[in-house]
Amino acid sequence: MLDSTYKEELEDGKVLLYTRDGIFQARVYKGNRQYINRSLKTRKLDDARKLAVKFLHEIEFRKQEQLPLQQRTFNDVITEYIKLREQQYEQSQKTGVNTSRKQATSIHMLKQIRRVSKFWIAYCGKTPVSKIDNAKLSDYIVVPAKPLQPA
Repeated sequence: MLDSTYKEELEDGKVLLYTRDGIFQARVYKGNRQYINRSLKTRKLDDARKLAVKFLHEIEFRKQEQLPLQQRTFNDVITEYIKLREQQYEQSQKTGVNTSRKQATSIHMLKQIRRVSKFWIAYCGKTPVSKIDNAKLSDYIVVPAKPLQPA
């Protein structure tokens, strides 16, 4: 049994394997003196080593392909969108932009965005944005099959 202060460097120090409350974690350097930490969700050392190396390769691939290193959740994205629309509304109030020309967000549109976003956040808030596809969206609203017409 490993103690809670277990630490091991893998792949020539590119990834740090350690435990927190008996669960293995991995830490990879992402640049600019910043790190990405991930729970490996295992208590087994051999599994943790494999998962940590896999995590390192995933981060290196993402860097090479210029993809985001960390996945954002739907909740993060929709919250950022709402803040943007709130800023547009506030700016239109300061400058007196004519909302009939759709140059700003109206208070009514802002209320509607907030109301609808609650349902979407409840449905797929913690889902990474990269995992949301047409299948996920089409499962949100189940369209009933057309009833058979009597002959």
